[in-house]
Amino acid sequence: MLLKNKKGKLFALLSLMTLFNFALIFYRLEYIQYDFGQINSFYDLAKFRGKPTFLFLIWNLFLAWVPFWIAISLEKLSKSKIMTVLGLITWLLFFPNAPYLITDLLHLKPSFQVPFWYDVMMIFSFGWTGLLLGFLSLMEVQQFLEKRLPFWLSNTLILLSILLCGLGVFIGRFQRYNSWDVISNPFALIEDVLTVILHPIAHIQTFGIAIVLSVLMLLGHWTFSVLRSE
Repeated sequence: MLLKNKKGKLFALLSLMTLFNFALIFYRLEYIQYDFGQINSFYDLAKFRGKPTFLFLIWNLFLAWVPFWIAISLEKLSKSKIMTVLGLITWLLFFPNAPYLITDLLHLKPSFQVPFWYDVMMIFSFGWTGLLLGFLSLMEVQQFLEKRLPFWLSNTLILLSILLCGLGVFIGRFQRYNSWDVISNPFALIEDVLTVILHPIAHIQTFGIAIVLSVLMLLGHWTFSVLRSE
């Protein structure tokens, strides 16, 4: 596990980055003179989460925090084998939400209302925060597993998690499923995943994101591992 003092500092820095991202969103809304009177309920927040508000970035960042929260809580859950297994499964289901944020760059389009560079930096900032949350949660899980499993097995599970993460981002971005669809809509999800796996050529233009993202996450994780060992 991360040392307690380091964990506290990292949590504070990630929280500060999150607040900075929120500030970027709300400054943008002020800049375009958005009418906040349109939002009177949580339903309205969902209704107006797309352009021009980009409020979906806040929701996506919240989901990126979930695997980090779970990862740093694994030691407390380890008192029960059942809770440990459930915690790891839940972490794996939500893990793709962290790097998913960088795919929000696909929403970038020049706007006459806001300088294009501002939108680039805003979405990049959300994506960078999501990546950090993902890498740190992955490092936490790896250290947790290394204390309890043989070295080869813990590393194999981490590699498998990274590959499934890339697949999960593809499913979320192009198949439009969410992490909780594993419970709420499992059969449709399994059917679509099997269709993609059995007929990858038919999805070649979009499935490549799973491969590229998996390699990116693997290289990033190795980088963090080297820094950890220094």
